[in-house]
Amino acid sequence: MKVKTIELIGAALDWAVLVAMYGKHDPSNKRHIEHFKEIRECHLLRQQARFSERWEHGGPIIERERISMIKAPGNIWSATIVLASGFVVMRIHDNPLVAAMRCYVAAKLGDVVEIPEELC
Repeated sequence: MKVKTIELIGAALDWAVLVAMYGKHDPSNKRHIEHFKEIRECHLLRQQARFSERWEHGGPIIERERISMIKAPGNIWSATIVLASGFVVMRIHDNPLVAAMRCYVAAKLGDVVEIPEELC
């Protein structure tokens, strides 16, 4: 299922972060889906990979990718990446980790990503 990065949340967003980190996937490839489930369950010292919910998971990506985070009025967070090409990717959300992970996914995979239907 195709989903806009600005709409990703929860397991679908975590899936997209893993794809951005480890490479694109084939949604019809059942082995790839099983591999994702294994990575998600074993990632980060046998803890579930919850990049959009846990700072210890998403924080290293924010730091490594130099994602800028700004809190705007109204409790809205802006996450920005400046790419080597000079192109700027920005996403906003009321949760800073969601904004940052959407920004990361958009920078790596684009504005639309393919997500397995069982994760949507």
